[in-house]
Amino acid sequence: MMRPITFLFSNILNYSVILVLQAISPQNNVDGQISIIQDKHAAFIRQNSIIERQKNPPTVNIVVLAPNNDTLPYSLHKVVPGVLYAIQTLKKKGLDNFGGRLIQPIYKDTLCSSTAGPLAAFDFYVSGVADAFLGPLCTYVLAPVARYSAAWNLPLLTVGGQNNNFDAKNPHYRLTTRMNGSFSQIGELFLKLLRKFHWKTVALLFHDFRDQSLGHSNCFFILGAVFTALGRQSFHEAFDETKPEERDFHKLLREISTQARIILVCGSPDTVREILLAAEDLNMVQNGDYVFFSIELFT
Repeated sequence: MMRPITFLFSNILNYSVILVLQAISPQNNVDGQISIIQDKHAAFIRQNSIIERQKNPPTVNIVVLAPNNDTLPYSLHKVVPGVLYAIQTLKKKGLDNFGGRLIQPIYKDTLCSSTAGPLAAFDFYVSGVADAFLGPLCTYVLAPVARYSAAWNLPLLTVGGQNNNFDAKNPHYRLTTRMNGSFSQIGELFLKLLRKFHWKTVALLFHDFRDQSLGHSNCFFILGAVFTALGRQSFHEAFDETKPEERDFHKLLREISTQARIILVCGSPDTVREILLAAEDLNMVQNGDYVFFSIELFT
């Protein structure tokens, strides 16, 4: 039985691989935009690698960049089977041959690191291997690689990059395609929902990391889009769900109850459950005076 996440990826990637093939042109792989590389030794290595590659049976190399960490929604173990299944499906339909070039997936662990991930992309580019990138998936890895891909003239497809920083395609993200849309669309959805029911005052309660070395959480970016859509005036409170001392949800809800009755919550499933149990203790669920929305993109 195929895992649901793998099946989801197979459907997404069938379309993604076709988009990659449409985006790739021979010029992207022959001249390689060598002038982008200022270092002469790197340019020499890339040029020789491309020449050597042309001597071998031609392939379309799709470089998969993802973390090898199964605690994350999109890890290599979840992504690669979907990629392989998508390629097999295309092969059965006779769509895996692009001008005599077969599709070949190559993958690399980015460690979800803003250092290791971009360096991996550089290695593939300098070696003349990459025709297109699938990923990265972690926001802080995707941002620099997406900008580089535009300079390298290589298409990049990702199911990440949903925060609104990627909404502006030009000039940095012109070759980036986001398969899952944007968090700003969630913001617009809630704005329309609030208008429909004539709700005006909203509070945001969400998980975010206190450790700045970890960057911001997905909840920060998701509700950040909602916060922007609502005019940047909503009351908001962040907590770090990884720190037990910050999980006093009774206290947080008492504070929020003085500000709003429409509450948007974002955190892990266990955290959201704790918040709602605390709300029940405070009689915020039974009396019908409060509305809770939980925004959870992955379970």
